Amino acid sequence: MPTLKPLVLLQLAIDVCKLANCRCVLATGWSAVEQPGVQELAATHSDIVYIENGSISHPWLFPQMTCILHHAGLGTIGAALRSGVPQLPCPVGIDQFFNADVLVRLGVAPCSVSKVQMVSAAYVGKAVQKVLGNDKMIQDNARELGEFVSKESAETVPRLCSMILATKPTFATTTTTTPHA
Repeated sequence: MPTLKPLVLLQLAIDVCKLANCRCVLATGWSAVEQPGVQELAATHSDIVYIENGSISHPWLFPQMTCILHHAGLGTIGAALRSGVPQLPCPVGIDQFFNADVLVRLGVAPCSVSKVQMVSAAYVGKAVQKVLGNDKMIQDNARELGEFVSKESAETVPRLCSMILATKPTFATTTTTTPHA
């Protein structure tokens, strides 16, 4: 999840993992993990946190997780829904707040971590514990919705490509004209 303060985010992740008795992969995206202290802090807690610098394949990573904490962008939500893994949205702007609320209403997220006062290890740790404890059948809901979304979108790209290829171009003509003399 992108952040301007990677050391703060890393410390939060470590504290949450300790409270929820779990481990995490911190995919940094474009965040600057080269800031002083980040690698050193991660190294001292390598038993519970792993930092993946740069981008990582969500379709590969997410199915291996038990909870996905993310910024609630639509691309990440799509990959997380297909994975069938419960989510913990932490929106930061624009449509992400609405997206996070939808995830909660769908029953694949216990809550949205969207207010500054909520972004504490205690609050996030309790939310992760709810996911890991299958509170309100959240794991089952995520798995069922993941199967539905995967089936629904399984043939979408090939179907759309076939439609595009079968449609005659509207931007070109097939006849040539000769200039008038």
